[in-house]
Amino acid sequence: MKSLDTQLVIHSPQLRRKLTAAELKLWGHLRARCLAGARFKRQYVVGTFIVDFYCAEHLLVVEVDGGGHADSTQAEYDRKRTDFLHSQGLRVVRFWNHDVLERTSDVLAAIVAERVHAGADNRREERPHPAQRIIDLLRQNRTALPPPYP
Repeated sequence: MKSLDTQLVIHSPQLRRKLTAAELKLWGHLRARCLAGARFKRQYVVGTFIVDFYCAEHLLVVEVDGGGHADSTQAEYDRKRTDFLHSQGLRVVRFWNHDVLERTSDVLAAIVAERVHAGADNRREERPHPAQRIIDLLRQNRTALPPPYP
C-alpha cells in the first residue's frame, strides 16, 4: 500500500467530527463491534483516499454516497477510487444516503452478507497472541520459554 498522505491524515479527524446524517446513523450500528462482531473504523485513510468505513479484519470498505455521486465526473472518480481499493485487496460496497436513512436494516443485512461472502478469502492472516505460545507450554508443564514468534 502507498505511504499515507500527511494532509489526509490531518483531514480525516475533521471528517470524523462532521459526519452526514446517513453516515452518523450507519456509524451507530457499526461502532463498538455492534454489527456481527466486526470492528469498523470511520473516515479511515487508505492510500491516497479517505473511506467512510473500513473493517481491516474482513478487508471491507463501506461507502455512503449522496446525490453528488450521481454526477458523471464524480461517478468516474468513484470508479477509479474503487479500482484502487480493489487493487489493495479490499472489497467495496456502496449505499445511497437515502437507503441508509430509510432502509437501514436492508443496508445492515447487505453489509453482513458481504462480510460473510468475503469469508476466508478476504481475511487477514490471523496470528496467535504472542503470549499464547507461553501459555501452551505452561499447560504442557514445560519450563523452558520458547523464542518469540517471527
